[in-house]
Amino acid sequence: MSRTSKDAARIVFAPDSLRGTATADAAARNIAEGWLTVRPNDDVRLLPMADGGEGAIDALKTLFPAAEQRAVRISGPDGRPVDAVWLYLQPTPGEPNGRGVGRTRINQRDYAHGIPRAL
Repeated sequence: MSRTSKDAARIVFAPDSLRGTATADAAARNIAEGWLTVRPNDDVRLLPMADGGEGAIDALKTLFPAAEQRAVRISGPDGRPVDAVWLYLQPTPGEPNGRGVGRTRINQRDYAHGIPRAL
């Protein structure tokens, strides 16, 4: 059966990452690709998600492509070094003194203990 534009639906795919298999972005793209082979006229939107754990940085990089990913070594809860990454978002024009979202640091690491040390 052929679809007309009035038959089209708006579909949002918002998966989390599939640990060790696919990032949230890759999962969303692959799900959408499969969907569109069956319903090519649908308006498909991708919104990769993360619950704050594995994949959070990748999901946020999709929303903020200009953000700079930076690496830092911090102390874990047992005092041993742990590698972590965070995103630096460039200041938004019009922000007073460059404060606000432009200075937000988004962190992902295995241990919360090192958050103050990374910032």
